[in-house]
Amino acid sequence: MRSFLKTIVLLFFLTFFIVDPVIAEHKVNVQVVLAGDWGSKEGEFGIDRSGKTELGYALDFLISKDNIYILDSINNRIQMFDLNGKYKGIIKLNFKWQDLGLPWDFTLCNHMFYTLIGKPPYYSPAGIKEVSKITDGGILVKSFGSKYIPKDKEEYFNNILSESRSGYIYCGLGGIKVLIFDADGNLKDTLINAKKGEIINLVGISSDGKPLVTVSLKGGKNRRTVVIDSNNKQIEKEIKGKFSLLDNSGNFYEVQTKSASKRKKVPMLTTIEVAYAPGNKTEKYELKGDIEFRNRIYKYTGNFLERARIDSEGNIYHLIALENGLILRKISLK
Repeated sequence: MRSFLKTIVLLFFLTFFIVDPVIAEHKVNVQVVLAGDWGSKEGEFGIDRSGKTELGYALDFLISKDNIYILDSINNRIQMFDLNGKYKGIIKLNFKWQDLGLPWDFTLCNHMFYTLIGKPPYYSPAGIKEVSKITDGGILVKSFGSKYIPKDKEEYFNNILSESRSGYIYCGLGGIKVLIFDADGNLKDTLINAKKGEIINLVGISSDGKPLVTVSLKGGKNRRTVVIDSNNKQIEKEIKGKFSLLDNSGNFYEVQTKSASKRKKVPMLTTIEVAYAPGNKTEKYELKGDIEFRNRIYKYTGNFLERARIDSEGNIYHLIALENGLILRKISLK
């Protein structure tokens, strides 16, 4: 009887204290920093139900020293939160996406935002030929970069990142090169060019501001990730596979979520792949199942959008758009 009671107490303890899923045996700590419904109120995020946009939403986020910035494009604003997810306010954009275009990727450099805007009528993240510069008050002040894209070629910007200390803006261009601009939009240099038969993509920025670029042959074969010093354009580190995050200790990370399947009874699955330094020993951690937060279940099926960033302490922030709203999780590997 005592053994039975101990088992009941243990099960109660585990049920009560283990939330959105924590894999204790793998030393993974997961915290839901914020959750927001689809809508237009404070702390909610815009969704387009008119069918004009590809996914129905366009989101991106940034982690700074004190703030979390979430690009809430459908609501024509950037929302600000503290690092614990407490709402701090909005930066209202001085244009409507229906008129000018839909902002997708964005970055922050020295109090200015830089974004890639998908133009009407498709509002797509593909086919973008310029970078838009926006003040921290939400005013669009200029666009740049289009003159460096050949008019007779299918080349487009597909990612944008930045490094505040140098003031550099990095832009991936169509799998063939990565360009470096200064804060005023002047072309400084080409960070890397694809060799014949290669495809390169700007995928991330390290916690100390160095670009991560994947290099592969066409079809994704022989993919590797390189870390490049923008001052001398030399490869500092190289690792097999795709990794979009790098911490101060030299550990690489990649976060990827697979959709749930009701028909196959497969739960939602977020995988964190880590290549630990030194030696790049690789381990994988899994977060399975729907996300439960404040008595609500956040499900994930079908089309989706996810983003991951890393802070100076090596914590991963993972944003994912779900059926009934947006979730931002903080993932720590101890």
